Amino acid sequence: MAKLDRMRIIELLPGNRVKMMISKNFQWIDNGPIQHFYKNVIQPEFFESSFNGAGEHRIFVSGMLTRTSNSEIIRKIKRLSAEFNELNTEDQSAERDQRFGTSLVIAMRPWEPDVFGKLRRNQSNKQF
Repeated sequence: MAKLDRMRIIELLPGNRVKMMISKNFQWIDNGPIQHFYKNVIQPEFFESSFNGAGEHRIFVSGMLTRTSNSEIIRKIKRLSAEFNELNTEDQSAERDQRFGTSLVIAMRPWEPDVFGKLRRNQSNKQF
């Protein structure tokens, strides 16, 4: 904790409390160590869940979209992310025992499972 305080990542407060000194809404460095750790450790662990527990939910949808519709969905995902961040900021004033760690993953990309691509008559897969 003292090392994190010296690095100005946290500020040590009386009673062994800490104040985060970095933004809760930071961006990872592309292909950096945090992103690699997330990809190799956190993401697989996150998706091991059945998502049937209280407060859990997973939706997977697939379809054929135009570029315009794809862009619209991405805009809405970004808006949802901003709303999540706003609620996270608001909830910081709630008592610690009233809050719990919550992760949200929304993913979208032009993609087709390899197994489907191998079944195509025309092997040159159409890219976005």
